[in-house]
Amino acid sequence: RQQEQQQRQRQRQPPKVEVPAKLVLHMMKDKELRGKLQSLGLPTDGQRKELEERYSSYRRFIQAKLDEGSCLTQTELRIAFLRQQKHLATALRTAAAPITNTLTFLASGPSGWGSKLGGSGRDSAAAASSHAALIADTKRRKEEQRRLQQQQQQKEQEEQQQQQQQ
Repeated sequence: RQQEQQQRQRQRQPPKVEVPAKLVLHMMKDKELRGKLQSLGLPTDGQRKELEERYSSYRRFIQAKLDEGSCLTQTELRIAFLRQQKHLATALRTAAAPITNTLTFLASGPSGWGSKLGGSGRDSAAAASSHAALIADTKRRKEEQRRLQQQQQQKEQEEQQQQQQQ
């Protein structure tokens, strides 16, 4: 009976998940950083900045999930993180061309726009999410503008037809 109670208590307690240590990544050698990522079960491919961002993002992801009270295990959290990163990479690939146009537009606009995208200390995941939202908003506005232009053209054509009939 005691064993059953102990098992129930273990089931109620969330699994022990450790947040990866905050490291001074720019002081580490590439090989050390890749080793740390590998020990966490994360991909080790990519350039130096990508590796640093991957480690930092993973660390923030784990901390956020623990703050939410997640009951997932370390492995389940790693899998969820990798899925999130894959989804983000896919979104960035499909939106690559519009991002370039949008960034050019923002760079030429008011001074406040450019500061939101560069050098403000935002992590690349948040910046990518911001870019994706901006792209979606731009597409939505263009569609709305096209629709309004079509309506205007239809009205003009109807007016011309009415004038011709009179």
